[in-house]
Amino acid sequence: MRTARIGTTLGRYRIERELGSGGIGCVYEAVALEDRPEIPRGRRVALKVVHPHLVLMRPELRRRLVTELEVGKRVRHENVVHAYEGFATECEGLPTFAIAMEFVAGQSLRTVLRAVERVPEARCRDVGRRVAAGLAAIHAAGAVHRDVKPENVLVSAGSDGAQLPGPCIVKISDFGVARVLEEVDRVSVLGSFVGSLDYAAPEQFGVGGRDVDHRVDLYALGLLLYELASGTRPFPVCDIPGLIACTLRQVPPPILNVAPHVSPFFAAVVHVLLRKDPDERFEDAAHVEQILAEGESSRWWRNRTS
Repeated sequence: MRTARIGTTLGRYRIERELGSGGIGCVYEAVALEDRPEIPRGRRVALKVVHPHLVLMRPELRRRLVTELEVGKRVRHENVVHAYEGFATECEGLPTFAIAMEFVAGQSLRTVLRAVERVPEARCRDVGRRVAAGLAAIHAAGAVHRDVKPENVLVSAGSDGAQLPGPCIVKISDFGVARVLEEVDRVSVLGSFVGSLDYAAPEQFGVGGRDVDHRVDLYALGLLLYELASGTRPFPVCDIPGLIACTLRQVPPPILNVAPHVSPFFAAVVHVLLRKDPDERFEDAAHVEQILAEGESSRWWRNRTS
């Protein structure tokens, strides 16, 4: 469903082209028509515009959008898409809401995976390190992303899908289901699940009474790296009950079984990220960034193999 017509003006932005669409709205490349301190006239932005009927029918959506805006403005990091401003507007005569964000001239990792069977390990390590760095900044700002997946990681246009040559820009996007840690917000299977089921950690299903914290993003990073390196997810089941059962009870198949080309180091990193018990995963995203940057020379790997 298209939300805005190309060439029209929303707020102080002119719509140039559609970048993508989903259940909540559309994202457009747009140009700023006025000067502001952070967004000079002529600056290209990614403008996320909510479907007007959702604004009318789902009042709780406004809270999610405000949270997305708050997190996106709070985090200033080279591996995180920055949010500039949010504003109420009208589209086709109906009230809606839009968020202006940093424009990244590139593609999502999902687009990369559609073009290639798998990504070489060296590039997986580099992308993983940069995503971990962005997650560390998000967590340091007191938030949890909760929806880390290939669709929400952007790589620069210079990153050819077949090779992902470095260096490239890697940015985490879409804070639509992010959680600010000060909020009281527990997810249960019977409640309203928040995030993407395919990339959810076991504790996101409310089992064991655990609160959802930054370690769900580490689990999702493990799933992302597993898929990049192997071309498949560890639990590629189609039905929701089956996926939940696998996430809660099945140990992911060893990545070396489906991607025998990866190193023992990389396989170990992925499987620590995918531990069912969050206490058994890495301590935090900054630790993951350091380990992926140092590789086999990291203290973690040397201690593990000594």
